[in-house]
Amino acid sequence: FEQKKSQFLANEARVQAARAAVDLARLNLEYTKIYSPIDGRAGARLVDPGNIVRANDQSMLVIQRLDPIYAEFTVTENDLGTVRKFLASRGFPTGEEDRMGLKVQVDVPGDSQSVLAALGSTPVSTRPTTAPGAGPRIGTVSFLDNTVHSGTGTIRVRATIPNADYYFWPGQFVNVRLILTVRKNAVLIPAQAQQIGQAGPFVYVVTPQSTAELRPIVPGQRHGDLIVVEKGLEPDERVIVTGQMLVSPQGKVTVTNEPPPQQKASAPVTPDQPQVANE
Repeated sequence: FEQKKSQFLANEARVQAARAAVDLARLNLEYTKIYSPIDGRAGARLVDPGNIVRANDQSMLVIQRLDPIYAEFTVTENDLGTVRKFLASRGFPTGEEDRMGLKVQVDVPGDSQSVLAALGSTPVSTRPTTAPGAGPRIGTVSFLDNTVHSGTGTIRVRATIPNADYYFWPGQFVNVRLILTVRKNAVLIPAQAQQIGQAGPFVYVVTPQSTAELRPIVPGQRHGDLIVVEKGLEPDERVIVTGQMLVSPQGKVTVTNEPPPQQKASAPVTPDQPQVANE
């Protein structure tokens, strides 16, 4: 009996040792798998199967988080006071208050709506068909650096932009417009309508009698191809946008409406008919 008992205990110890060996093998197998702490897109593999790698020695691959994505840009030190004033009133986003924080408009150069409309094309993309089209996309300022760069006189700003459809790509150049406030009911004119004279900026306004009136203006900010007119124009007044060199104050003009985009190339403006935009 004692002999059988000793044999049983020995076999039981062997089983426990074998189970420990299996557990160790499972643990070693787990060590062969590396899990990323973030969601994102993996880049090119930097090592090949069979290569010897050591901890903290070299990178195996780089994973970039794409949603949300950061856009970094700069503002001049002359604008820093204005930006800080609006940031003080709006604050940084906390994740719970979406209304907080300064907003930015971000798009990809060459993929903006204005460029695509001018080319008569649409972007070629591998994004899902349900994804939004070309920019601009709306993001929020999430970081303002604490130092003005002495060499450039600028300060670094970071914006966080939702990017679920991977529209933006890490390292990509983008156009960023920082929105401090929204001015409603502003009067805008095409930038090409503004002329510069000895007395300053002016535009030609078409009177109800179809004559040209030279009107001094006070221009404001530029918004794409449009300029805000702070003073000098009223809503619904018509301004001449092309052919100003052929116009004289109180001279007669012929009003022509701007053709649709697809007809622009086949509908040039004649020299004696300055083109007028209805604003």
